[in-house]
Amino acid sequence: MRMTRSLGGVLERFGISVKRARHQTPARRALFLKQEGITLVFDVGAHVGDYGQELRRHGFKGRIEAFEPNPVSFTELQKRSAGDPSWNVRQVGLGDAKGDMELHVAANQVSSSLLAMHHNHVEAAPESRYVESRTIEVARLDDLSLAATDDAVLMKLDTQGYERQVLEGAAGTLGKVRLIEMEMSLRPLYEGQMLLPEALALLGDLGFSLIWVERVRFTDSRMRLLQLDGIFARAA
Repeated sequence: MRMTRSLGGVLERFGISVKRARHQTPARRALFLKQEGITLVFDVGAHVGDYGQELRRHGFKGRIEAFEPNPVSFTELQKRSAGDPSWNVRQVGLGDAKGDMELHVAANQVSSSLLAMHHNHVEAAPESRYVESRTIEVARLDDLSLAATDDAVLMKLDTQGYERQVLEGAAGTLGKVRLIEMEMSLRPLYEGQMLLPEALALLGDLGFSLIWVERVRFTDSRMRLLQLDGIFARAA
């Protein structure tokens, strides 16, 4: 697939070129975990637990703290994590303030978000349309005090456009974070979300550098890239 010109220009300014990363990412992530001495993973937006299972398959034996507010997804997450004493799951969303919020539930479950969905998303994936809303609990990561003083943390954010708010609610925890893995959109998929340039700038301001990218989704009609997963490391 060919990158859009705008994407190539943005990433080139950060010294990154997008290659065939999809099948290499789990092994490369495992290498980064080892390099950074990661002891704790915050799986924010855990869905049904695919990410946690992938971490275990690739040798991570540390603690996983998983957050998933959607009750349908959370039920499956509980099943998958059962029997693993170092994999803790919480039916709560994370953000920049504590309280109850309306979660827009998508037909495919995985596209559910606290934000309204942009028409770009529906056009690219009609199965992602919202079908109902549920009131969920939202917490700030800082208020949960889950990281020990000597923990080295990977924070994975898969929150369907709500990444900025999660980071704002984790300002006091970020000092322990060595790696951040986060979805980044090139075009709006959710109303009010930050796009790729803003995400790169924000994480740069927080002291993180982009070290790996993975293709996530293309539009059906024009085959243009909509979204990337990026892995960031704390700058030396």
